[in-house]
Amino acid sequence: MIKKLTILLILVLLYSCSNEKTTVLKGKYSIGGFHMKPEYSMEKLRSLGVLNFGKTPFEFIDNKVYISPELGERFFGNTEFEYELTNDKLILYKKDKKIEMNYIDDGVFRLNIENKYLDRIDLSKFNR
Repeated sequence: MIKKLTILLILVLLYSCSNEKTTVLKGKYSIGGFHMKPEYSMEKLRSLGVLNFGKTPFEFIDNKVYISPELGERFFGNTEFEYELTNDKLILYKKDKKIEMNYIDDGVFRLNIENKYLDRIDLSKFNR
């Protein structure tokens, strides 16, 4: 009986470990989509220049992320950060500044941002 329970426990552990998804950010990412705040229309966001992201606004190299000036200055207050990725948060660091954002990775990196115009931006790996 103990042998069967031990084997069952090992199988459960192996299954749960194999189903853990580890997100790795490396290379260039483009914005594949976004979710805007309900009080704004697409036309209003375009007129404000909010949707000018650049071609590949995010580039992750080692422990740093470089963000296009169009996106970085407007949404994050800078264009270069050190970053840390946990199981559910992307944390950006710049001197005394720390920005924590929740994310979901379902094949698209869905980043919940704190911004008065947008709730979320969806990052897709740029393959070129």
